[in-house]
Amino acid sequence: EILPRLRDGMDHARRVGMRSWNTETCGIHIHIDSRAFGESSAHLYRFAQFIYRNEVAMTRLAGRGDVEYSHCFDTFDRRHYLANQVKQRRRGMSAGDRYMWINLQNRSTVEVRMFRGSLVPERLLADIEFLHALLEYTRTMTTRQAFAGALKFDVFAHHALLQRDKYPHLAAMLADKFDMASA
Repeated sequence: EILPRLRDGMDHARRVGMRSWNTETCGIHIHIDSRAFGESSAHLYRFAQFIYRNEVAMTRLAGRGDVEYSHCFDTFDRRHYLANQVKQRRRGMSAGDRYMWINLQNRSTVEVRMFRGSLVPERLLADIEFLHALLEYTRTMTTRQAFAGALKFDVFAHHALLQRDKYPHLAAMLADKFDMASA
């Protein structure tokens, strides 16, 4: 329903000389309401772990890697600091660095800032669909499932492709960037 309005707005932006993809000055930052992660910090932790554990796939999916205003945890930092930052945030405190792929400093939202900017509406919708699919995927994941491989990108991608009717733009992006046309 929103696609025609997005197309009009992004077409206008291009007509007046704006650009987004081939620049180092902008990106897509998507805010998720904190209430979507429930009362405990476990869901947010699984969501963040998935993104940070799959750095190569996320870089490909997002269209960019580390830039000055959007960093990925290295393995050491992820293991030593991420859980504490998620717990700190749950307690209502500011947590982490604003310039990480997942910014935990906002009280009412979790900001995902890893995506490269784009004036292609389908791209924006694919980014939103990815986060929604990941949010739902990690919601009921157990610790046992996580340790058994559920936090691997290919496992998630297969799950998302099974829902291509719900996530058509994400399915198209997975097919294009990862050659995953079927599940």
